[in-house]
Amino acid sequence: MLLQFTIENVLSFADEQVLSFLAADGEHHRPGQVIEVPGVGGVLRSVVVYGANASGKSNLISALGHLRALVWEGTPPGGRIGVPPFRQRSECLSRPRRLQIDLIAGDTRRYSYGLEVLPQEVVSEWMFVDDAPVFERHGRSVKWSSGDLTVRADFLRFVAEGTRPEQTLIAELRARAAAEFTPFAEAIAKVGINDAMFTAPSPEAVAAWGLYDPEHLGACIELLNRADTGIVDAGFAGVTAEQRGKARTDRGYAESLAKSGARVVFVPEGADEHSGLQLGELSDGTRRLLWLAHLAFISGSFGTLCLDEIERSMHTQLAAFLVGELEATSPTTQFLFTTHDTNLLDADLFRRDGIWFVDKDRRGASRLYSLVEFDREQLDGLQGRMEEGYLQGRFGAIPRLRPDGAAGFKAS
Repeated sequence: MLLQFTIENVLSFADEQVLSFLAADGEHHRPGQVIEVPGVGGVLRSVVVYGANASGKSNLISALGHLRALVWEGTPPGGRIGVPPFRQRSECLSRPRRLQIDLIAGDTRRYSYGLEVLPQEVVSEWMFVDDAPVFERHGRSVKWSSGDLTVRADFLRFVAEGTRPEQTLIAELRARAAAEFTPFAEAIAKVGINDAMFTAPSPEAVAAWGLYDPEHLGACIELLNRADTGIVDAGFAGVTAEQRGKARTDRGYAESLAKSGARVVFVPEGADEHSGLQLGELSDGTRRLLWLAHLAFISGSFGTLCLDEIERSMHTQLAAFLVGELEATSPTTQFLFTTHDTNLLDADLFRRDGIWFVDKDRRGASRLYSLVEFDREQLDGLQGRMEEGYLQGRFGAIPRLRPDGAAGFKAS
């Protein structure tokens, strides 16, 4: 469960910025919006981030993806650490990029893990559990603290001494099967990242999971039907009934059938008995919704699911519908949404502490801030008109449009 994410000198974020899932004191939440965690307090189920194009919304999710990769996959021998710095200040190019995550792992303990990296090395790395230090790394030097995670001191020192400069210690510990750190590593692995550019899976992928789990496919079709896409049913082409039966108990066999040409056929409302549409014949919005429906029904396998530009290729009312469906389908999963869709600026969907903005300053650096930072009385005056207030620029994070010719660009 994600508590906070901190970034500095990464992509469009020059100075330290913090995104928090911690519920604000005094904020009233509807049932299901907050999970109570002993020793922590209320933790938000969902957070939405608004901003103009190129403000840094996607960069925020990309930065979280970089941290996930450094922990779960590590860096190959001799490889470079591919975390980009903020490039619009020359002094930032040589400064370390900093990432830190605070979360609750499966054993309900609070982990705080962070690192500073350059392309060729991990400059520093640290971990605290329940506010107590576990290790602190500076270059090749690692200081271990006493505690239940460090009882195998000789083994941990051996792993640390063998950790390459470009490799994170936590990735090396995972590779060496250090069970003490498995809960944290698995919590990081359960951070799901869905890029805005990825709108739909391949026909082969849809056929594979549809054959292996037809109930799952049926639930996705039901959501498409409820969303008024016109799709009311689905079947299979290029596969026999006997093969379908075997595929339901053998994922590998289902994948082999899909590779051999088995496909899902989507049945639109009013179609003839033997008519149907291939995946590529569906609209962009329907394919996007199919993919998000798939994520909704497997979201229980995620701790936190990040969806960049959730409204992409979808009607504004459909995006709001989907947010509710995602939360209802998996009550233990957290969600991080980014969006341009002001229709989601709705107190019934998100309270003040769950609404964040990202905006750029005059030097192009992204800044994160929450609606909680604004005066409550002024916000109360906008009750029911939050979208109007945002579009008027009261919260920032909107495009600064220039009249024709004002940008200063001259064609050669």
